[in-house]
Amino acid sequence: MQVFPLQVLITVVDRGRGTKMTRLYQQVGIETQLMCLGIGTVKSEIVEYFGLGEVEKDVLFSAAPRNIIRGGLKRLQGELPFAKPGGGIACSVTFSSASMAALRQIQINNAMDEVEGVNEMAPNRMHDMIVCVADRGQTEVIMEAARRAGASGGTVVHAHGFNRREEESFLHLLIRPEKEIVMIIVPLACRRAVMQEICSSLEREAGDAGLLFSIPVEDVMGLRSPQE
Repeated sequence: MQVFPLQVLITVVDRGRGTKMTRLYQQVGIETQLMCLGIGTVKSEIVEYFGLGEVEKDVLFSAAPRNIIRGGLKRLQGELPFAKPGGGIACSVTFSSASMAALRQIQINNAMDEVEGVNEMAPNRMHDMIVCVADRGQTEVIMEAARRAGASGGTVVHAHGFNRREEESFLHLLIRPEKEIVMIIVPLACRRAVMQEICSSLEREAGDAGLLFSIPVEDVMGLRSPQE
């Protein structure tokens, strides 16, 4: 049985530009399965001057075989907005496993011509994505800690928790706790420092270190240093 590496291309652009990006990706065979609403956290003097502390974002998840994503991005090189300041950010993550239903959905209409192992990562990989799940309202604590340790910005997606120990009932209505998922792409060299600083800050400010993990990413585009 041949193994075809599958990836999900994660794209973050300003709110309203997501649909345009999905159409652009479609032209090269990259189908977008999910678009979420998110909040950007990059500091900007202009944004702060006008009192706009948050920038709304579209977060796209586009799953496809690795060869389709890499080939498509190469073909779109001159049309992608990520080289411009504020143009967005994107990266790809390799699946370690997937259900048969997911494989059928992702691989349909795609030519399979790559037979590398799914766990084989690029030897020159330089970044990881840190994912932090914390209670609603902790984004500023998380991002200030991340910046102190060398990160630039991140993207926030609002969510609901499903931990039964955190559920409450009011007038027989089930209330689920509000959560925030913060995604931060960082250089490998500062990953551990960023995660440790976030845990320490959350523990100090909220009494709970939150849930953190990191995942390897490739094909990173649009990432800038904190000084830029």
